[in-house]
Amino acid sequence: MEEHRELGGMPDVDVSFQYLTYFLEDDEELDRIRVSYESGEMLTGEMKKKCIEVMQEYVAGFQERRSKVTDEVLESYMTPRRLIWRGNPNPVKENFDPPKRMGLPKRPSYGVRGLSSMGDQIAEMVYPEKMKRVEEDK
Repeated sequence: MEEHRELGGMPDVDVSFQYLTYFLEDDEELDRIRVSYESGEMLTGEMKKKCIEVMQEYVAGFQERRSKVTDEVLESYMTPRRLIWRGNPNPVKENFDPPKRMGLPKRPSYGVRGLSSMGDQIAEMVYPEKMKRVEEDK
């Protein structure tokens, strides 16, 4: 204990401190803990105690939220639903200049037809209506 007070701790290798970096929401408090642990003001036991308090608070919040999940809520989440396409929620804006790709060659856009030598057949099976329109446009 005397040696720790004199030399301080190493928060980068202390498991309790690593847990705190993930679960402690207050960055200022985390920084204060780091400084006091490195200086030797805070001992390993105190760090572990703080970690236990933070983890108990986190787990209690999780348990509280979990207790509100009923069979009906679970069933509603687990029921398969049909996905509905409602368009692109982020349309390209007019006069939009996309960022340049730095140092990478432009990739070709093949689409369905360029997938293989059987691209037309695959496209006909997957997108029959689209292929009819493509044929009509020719």
